[in-house]
Amino acid sequence: MLNRFSLKFKVYSSFITMISLIALISIYATYNFSTLASEFFTYREMAMDSNLSSEVQSNMLMVRMNVKDFIISSSEKDIKQFNEYFDVTTKKMDQALVDIQKTNRATILQATSQNLKEYQNHFNEVVGLMKERNRLVTEKLNINGKLMEEKLSRILFTARRDRDMVAAYNAGIAMRNLLLARLYVTRFFDTNDRDSVNKVVHELREFEKDISVLEKNLQNSERRKLLRQILTIEKSYSSDFQKLVTIINKRNNIITEKLDVLGPRIASNIEEVKLDIKSVQDKFGPRLKDHLTEAKTVIVIISIIALITGIALAVFFVSYLSKTIAIINEGIQNSSKDLNSVSNSLNDSANKLSSANQQQSAALQETSSSIHEISCMVANNTQNAQETASLSEESKNFANEGKDSVNTVRNRMDDIQSNNEELVKNIENSNREIEGLIDVINRIAEKTTVINDIVFQTKLLSFNASVEAARAGEHGDGFAVVAHEVGQLAAMSGEAAEEISQLLSGSITQVRSTVDKSKEMILRSVEKGKISVDEGVKAAQECEVILNDILNSFDNVNQSVKQISSSSTEQSQGVNEITSAVTQLSQSANENSIVTQEAYNKAQEVNSLASRLHELSQLTVKLIEGEGKIIPGKIKQVIDEDILAESERVSEVFSKSEAA
Repeated sequence: MLNRFSLKFKVYSSFITMISLIALISIYATYNFSTLASEFFTYREMAMDSNLSSEVQSNMLMVRMNVKDFIISSSEKDIKQFNEYFDVTTKKMDQALVDIQKTNRATILQATSQNLKEYQNHFNEVVGLMKERNRLVTEKLNINGKLMEEKLSRILFTARRDRDMVAAYNAGIAMRNLLLARLYVTRFFDTNDRDSVNKVVHELREFEKDISVLEKNLQNSERRKLLRQILTIEKSYSSDFQKLVTIINKRNNIITEKLDVLGPRIASNIEEVKLDIKSVQDKFGPRLKDHLTEAKTVIVIISIIALITGIALAVFFVSYLSKTIAIINEGIQNSSKDLNSVSNSLNDSANKLSSANQQQSAALQETSSSIHEISCMVANNTQNAQETASLSEESKNFANEGKDSVNTVRNRMDDIQSNNEELVKNIENSNREIEGLIDVINRIAEKTTVINDIVFQTKLLSFNASVEAARAGEHGDGFAVVAHEVGQLAAMSGEAAEEISQLLSGSITQVRSTVDKSKEMILRSVEKGKISVDEGVKAAQECEVILNDILNSFDNVNQSVKQISSSSTEQSQGVNEITSAVTQLSQSANENSIVTQEAYNKAQEVNSLASRLHELSQLTVKLIEGEGKIIPGKIKQVIDEDILAESERVSEVFSKSEAA
């Protein structure tokens, strides 16, 4: 019965059935999952609200713990932590007011938010009172108590020193009451009880009575002055203590009546919100779970039905198609056997043609090998020419360096010649300076002549003095001795002047002789140096001319080597082009052989299988269109025309390959 339907109808029917089942699963799953997603989103919002309430509750607990720590320690650290946790609590509360919109929960949260503000205000009041309490203790009570103790101790010690035992005894009793009062004040800081306050008041009254008794017994003016100061301080101490009691009582009232009430109230409100959310979650969670289980069960059932249907359709179509394809496959195998026999007969012809192509390829390869050797020789020539050009260029560079060195030598010789001329000028200047020294020596000699004249005049005066001393007789003896000594000094001066004259004459002669000899020797040396420099400059010029000729020769050699290198490069390119052309010919021969073989095989294959493919095409059309259907004449004509056209095209390719 199913054979009457076409394969197209069967395939479409199967796919429509499977798609319908899948669509049913998708629609049901989409509907249920959208419902579940909405419910899950609601459940998630409640969970987030519960977490947010827990965060508010936990941060509020930290706030209350910091308040407790501050009441115990009065630490600034606790105030800072209180502010930090309170800020977090306030932010979480503001977020809860925005996120939690249910009427009863929102009302509770608004009341809790107001309680938080009141809690902060009362804590700030406690902080202010604690600061005032600490100020009174540190700046008033501790200072005044210690001051009274010091002054009373001074009265006690001075009275004992003065052997005023009554005053010392009364001062000791007053000291006892003062210390007890301060002790009960300290206990009041810790306990804040009324009994400590009463004991402080009682001890201060007893202290005042002791001071009154002491005042009656004191006679010393200094001690009475100290006692009056103690009374004044005691009144201030008592007044400050009463203020302290008032501050501590007020602080305690705020803690017990406000903070201890608001803190549990806030915690209770948050807990109430959490319990309300939890009660809804306890109802909503199982319902969500049941809905999810129901959806999963329905989807699994429909999926199993779809899977079974798909497997049944697959088994049916596989069985039906496998039988039909087996028949077609048997016909194709028979055609393949016939094709193999035809292929074997054609292989002989193809082998002969391939052998001829291989001989042609071998000849081309030998030609290519010879051309390759020629190319290598040309490449070696090119390389040698390039190396020669490089060596020539290096030699040219060395010649240029030699030319530069010669120019440097010539410049240095010019410098030597100029230095010699400058040396001659300096020597002439030195000679002129020495001539000046000779003139100075001559002037010294002239001065020596003047000294000789003075010596002669001195001797003459000494002689005249001796004559006058002789005329004077005994009275002129001393003057005669002086005249004699002056005469001797004049004689010595004359001898020294004569020696200086001789030395100066010898020095002048020696200096002139030395200057003349030095001048003559230096002039001869300079003249010889000038001759050597001129010869060196001439030799350098000759070297420069020779190096220029060498450089010109190097230029000519470089040009010739470059021409050789260029010619070798062009030859190498030509040989490479020939090699490439021969290689392409060899490849073309191989490709022609392959194309010829393939084209021949395809032509024979198409011709031999044309009729069998026609039969197989009819069977395939019957399979697709259904039993009882046949190929229309037009379709058959189109298939035959396509097969014949393909056969002619392959035969044409074969003919062209044979011609090539």
